[in-house]
Amino acid sequence: MVAGDCSSAYFFVIDNRLAWASYFTAAWLHSRASQQAQEQRTGRGIMRFLMRISWDVEAGNAIIRSGKLGQIIQSILAEQKPEAAYFTAEGGRRGGIMVVNISDVSQIPALAEPWFLTGNAKVEFIPAMTPEDLAKAGPSIETAVKKYA
Repeated sequence: MVAGDCSSAYFFVIDNRLAWASYFTAAWLHSRASQQAQEQRTGRGIMRFLMRISWDVEAGNAIIRSGKLGQIIQSILAEQKPEAAYFTAEGGRRGGIMVVNISDVSQIPALAEPWFLTGNAKVEFIPAMTPEDLAKAGPSIETAVKKYA
């Protein structure tokens, strides 16, 4: 990335890193508590996904020129309450990776639409597991190995 190129797109967080760190810590704690409460109420688990976002370059430029990038991202993050969010450049485009918890696939449009509408973004959802999830999957992996290997 060239110095100055897109710096306002990603690095507005640097000036407010303590506020953002506090926000993400509080959001994570709230998210985890909500997740545990929902699991107890419904008996269903939460599915964790990596949500990869890639903004259209021209749409991103327009947002930056308008001076509203920080406001837009803060608004979306406050609504979506990701477990974690990281902003980066990938394939020459502005983007980000968030960890989101979903209890039902019907929640996917609500997570993707704000990014589609604000930055003409490409959004991908990639299932992800914690080490604990992978450990729980161990027996089924062993069964598949015995049957198909």
